[in-house]
Amino acid sequence: MLILLVLSLPQGAWGGVYRANADQDAWLKQSAPDENHGADAELGCMSVPADSFRTIIRYDLSSIPAGETILTAMAVFYITGPDLSMFPVNIHRMTDSWSEATATWNNTAGDYDPLTVFGSFVPAPAGLIAVDITQLVREWVEGTHPNEGLMLLSSSFGFESRYASNEWFQETARPSLMVLTGDGPMRMTTGHYVGDNTSGTAITGLGFQPDLVMIKGDLDEPTVAKSSSMMGDASIPLGVAVGLQSNMILSLDANGFTIG
Repeated sequence: MLILLVLSLPQGAWGGVYRANADQDAWLKQSAPDENHGADAELGCMSVPADSFRTIIRYDLSSIPAGETILTAMAVFYITGPDLSMFPVNIHRMTDSWSEATATWNNTAGDYDPLTVFGSFVPAPAGLIAVDITQLVREWVEGTHPNEGLMLLSSSFGFESRYASNEWFQETARPSLMVLTGDGPMRMTTGHYVGDNTSGTAITGLGFQPDLVMIKGDLDEPTVAKSSSMMGDASIPLGVAVGLQSNMILSLDANGFTIG
């Protein structure tokens, strides 16, 4: 399965595409309020009286240049244990500093803004999911609020969801942000696509010609981006030390794009 972020912007309106990795994460356990779970490979989220789990994640935003305007920011999670109740998990802003080495329910669970939900998603099925948290990332980058990270709160009762943490064995499944900067109005769509290993597959029906496409696959592969300024079939993997690559995203088309 691939998750897709597709945008159309006025010429010259977008600045850069960045990946921001999580530098701290942990989950908090209400029934063991002094336990620390900052080194676990999975993060838990559940709502049960006296036995709730809460996940907290903070991102390293140093890859985003100072003064950039955030056009869109997508939080990417890998669901290792889905919650089949179909109730959403809500994303809240953390309000105080914390460390994954010392965070517990007692010292951290209440340090969030309960009034504002910056994003929500249904944590099912298992696999990758991208959630729009543009406003929250804007507030961090613009200095409206310090970057203390986010908290995941379940709205279901008694159903747990689990996520790959920064300690997960597969690096590209770890929590991250996909961030686009620039200036100007845009059209955006996101979605999912299940591939069949066929090269040259056209993804159509967008209703516009994209200027930027970002794709994240379920397998151990980096996010790949292609912009209208990249010639031919060139695109670039994000978060790895390589240059332009061929045969990944082949072209940006009148009503979609073609993947290699």
